[in-house]
Amino acid sequence: MPPRASVKNRDLKHDPALAARLIKRDETPREKSRARKMDKILSVAVAVFAGEGGTGFSMRRIAENAGITLSTLQHYFGNRDALLALTIDALLTRYVTDYIDIGKDPTMSPRQRLEWVLDDLLSAGNDPVARSFYANLWATATQDPAVRDIARESYRRYYEALGNLVAAMRPDLPAEHAESLGLAIAAQMEGLLICGVMAPRDHAGWAQLTVNAKAVCFAMVENAGTRDLATQRALHP
Repeated sequence: MPPRASVKNRDLKHDPALAARLIKRDETPREKSRARKMDKILSVAVAVFAGEGGTGFSMRRIAENAGITLSTLQHYFGNRDALLALTIDALLTRYVTDYIDIGKDPTMSPRQRLEWVLDDLLSAGNDPVARSFYANLWATATQDPAVRDIARESYRRYYEALGNLVAAMRPDLPAEHAESLGLAIAAQMEGLLICGVMAPRDHAGWAQLTVNAKAVCFAMVENAGTRDLATQRALHP
């Protein structure tokens, strides 16, 4: 299986050289250097957002932590709002892209693909940067319409990716049932992230909780049947 990556070392790509690829030419050394610098800055911005949230996300703080001048940061990203939007979009897009790619991996069985994604999501629950990032994302999205729009679109694609993983493992299920199970898996994982923020790290049952969560997700998928959907429709016509 492909290796999983934490938030700290996940390959953040915002595609500043997209235009170059669209016209089918290689990136110039200058474009590659610019992309590396921007990716490094975005990694610093992710850490600042995780630690400080939207209220502490300032251009000066990020420039200082990245070891560059404020004017250099402004040259690359413009203003604070633009940098915040790109920071959130870069990380969320990376996660979603990974899950979409895994869903198409021909070297893995449908069950292995879902297991890879579950393990990756569970590892986020043990990553303090990931926990803080998502906690601050949810809080910021309630106040900032631009952040909310980015998060909603990323989550839409995330839910779709999970639904596709379920559908590949259970092709006998109706599409809407697979989508519903994908949402249930997402809810399970999001709940663990919240729990990870609040629960003491030395809690005796934490390790077993993550094991149980994975087992529950597989049980939902493996034991699902069309009768379950009929029951849901009867309860919620």
